[in-house]
Amino acid sequence: MRFPTKASLIFTLSLLFLPNISQSQETVELPSPKIRGQYMKALKNRVSIKGFAKTDLSNQLLSDLLWSAFGVANKKTGRRTAPSAFNVQEIDIYVLKRDGVYRYNAAGQSLALIQRGDIRELVAGQNYAKSAAIQLLLVADYAKTTARYPAGYSEEAQSWAMLHSGFISQNITTFCAVKRLCSVVRSFGNRESLRAALNLKDEQKILISQAVGHMPR
Repeated sequence: MRFPTKASLIFTLSLLFLPNISQSQETVELPSPKIRGQYMKALKNRVSIKGFAKTDLSNQLLSDLLWSAFGVANKKTGRRTAPSAFNVQEIDIYVLKRDGVYRYNAAGQSLALIQRGDIRELVAGQNYAKSAAIQLLLVADYAKTTARYPAGYSEEAQSWAMLHSGFISQNITTFCAVKRLCSVVRSFGNRESLRAALNLKDEQKILISQAVGHMPR
């Protein structure tokens, strides 16, 4: 028969004198949330709908969407609608439309043509996403982080980029909820055919894809 050691006995006895943690915890009852105003109602209405109407977004609606996502909120300071650590702003938004691929230029509130032609199917592997009016790709350019992060922060570049893309994606999702648009966030790997179509550099990496379109009828 094996007897417990002195150390194990001391540990067991100490547990007997510990306070009951579950009994010492307190619960604070919060008042019911006041779901008023456009922002609170948008969060309430937020939903991922796996289906889209085959209707293009108007240029005005697309402009409003992209500005909400990561546009210039203050032209004097360059402050954007989503936060960015050390103001690196390493995330670019690529817009895949029926007529081509574009990169969003926030400073000029414009779209720069990358390639003509419809390549949305390269992103929308699932059937429900193929009818979306646009596919948005959030792409991190790590060359910008190398140039602008202070010494010692370069190792956190990927974590910060994921965080920044999450802020932008949430802006897109909230905007779609306000405008009654469908939006579905989807993870996506660096498929070589898509990287070639976007003319991505080695330092660039696709982090998030987001399908956006009108509600199905």
